[in-house]
Amino acid sequence: MPDPKRASSGPGAPGGGRHPRFRRLLDVADGLFDDVRVRAASDHVESGCAPCRDELASIIALRDRVADGPLEAPPRAALRRASRLFVAARVRAGVAVVQRVIATLVMDGRMAAAPALRSAGDGRRLLWTIGELELFATLSSGSRGALLRGQFLPADDEAPAPTGAVRLVRDGRVAVHAELDDDGEFAARCLMPGTYVIEGEVGDVAFASPPFVVDA
Repeated sequence: MPDPKRASSGPGAPGGGRHPRFRRLLDVADGLFDDVRVRAASDHVESGCAPCRDELASIIALRDRVADGPLEAPPRAALRRASRLFVAARVRAGVAVVQRVIATLVMDGRMAAAPALRSAGDGRRLLWTIGELELFATLSSGSRGALLRGQFLPADDEAPAPTGAVRLVRDGRVAVHAELDDDGEFAARCLMPGTYVIEGEVGDVAFASPPFVVDA
């Protein structure tokens, strides 16, 4: 399973530098070179970083497959339930906390409508934007339920990791509560199949994610 920290730093980068974030590689694939950070990510790949080169090739290959279509539609029941939970999350966000924001789903390896990446053995990857933060997560299955590992990353690559806590809510009940560690990471284990919302307080922002489905 990929390590979210690969998106910001780690050994193996040419000259001991940092690996670009996964979001930057998505932007490289889309050719968004007006951003200096995207140009830096492209230069990093061209410098000979094998992991980032392979990651970018996987993104481009899957983007091309998505463009070719047609893609399998999600189950109707799951889509209806997700719609209801999304509306409920927006209502809770608007009424309960003034600063609460709804996270924007950027990438989900399960959803046909979003830019997706699924690599054999890596599980499902998800990426949300939450104000100035990004939440990168991987979801993998196991004999005792699914495992979700996530990391909050600030918009500024040099900024310290945010602090806070998250809750995974299923059927209106908190299934898992997790504190962020010093790297802004958390883990939620033994998740049973169902539709979940991630909510919590990170830094000075309270947030709720759109609903997402954990498969059996």
